[in-house]
Amino acid sequence: MDKTKGKKFLPKDFLSDSNIEKMTGVYFPYWYIDTQQDSHMTARGKKYRYWKSGDRRYTETSYYDLFRSGDVYIRNVFERALSGADREMLQCIHPYDLSEAQKFSMSYLSGFQAEKRDIEKANIQQMVDQRVDEYCKEVLKGTCSEYSGIEVTNYYDRTDIESWNYTLLPVWIITYKYKGKIYPFAINGQTGKLYGSLPADTGRLIAMSSLIAGIAFAFGMLGGIFFI
Repeated sequence: MDKTKGKKFLPKDFLSDSNIEKMTGVYFPYWYIDTQQDSHMTARGKKYRYWKSGDRRYTETSYYDLFRSGDVYIRNVFERALSGADREMLQCIHPYDLSEAQKFSMSYLSGFQAEKRDIEKANIQQMVDQRVDEYCKEVLKGTCSEYSGIEVTNYYDRTDIESWNYTLLPVWIITYKYKGKIYPFAINGQTGKLYGSLPADTGRLIAMSSLIAGIAFAFGMLGGIFFI
């Protein structure tokens, strides 16, 4: 309810306890990956020098071949481990503070649902590798801040250390039923971060659009009169 306050185009009758169809605590499965990459990058960068002589202005562009390498440590790369779930919804309620993670015990699941993974490491290895590579590139490009227009010409890396951990994370799933349509919401069970879509009051949107169009038309007419 607090998250929806101040939403001007939210229908007034949407915020009602009677619209809550179901609220369920669920432990969703995720993969968490820690990795250490031996990364190497070649790139091209530019530096500009400006000066003025008389009435003329000059620009000198210098091009540099750049090389960067180093060990990049990446912690807590995560991917869902359940194929049927809404990936965007389950990704967007992150982050979780994994320093508070506990070793698995069946007692934690008492009174809650728990989903079992159906996505294995092999299914997402390529996706994770691509994310790691892009992150490493950005780290190396960040060391070239004195140059402009950085263009990576070659990149390669080697994985020195990689650790995968299967993790269950708490999520509250709330389903709202409003005018025959179901609106699902996910809430981070640790931080309260919320993700979901809200309906819009079409009447208010049309009224506001008409008002803006009317104001724009009026200013346009006034501008035409002044121009004449």
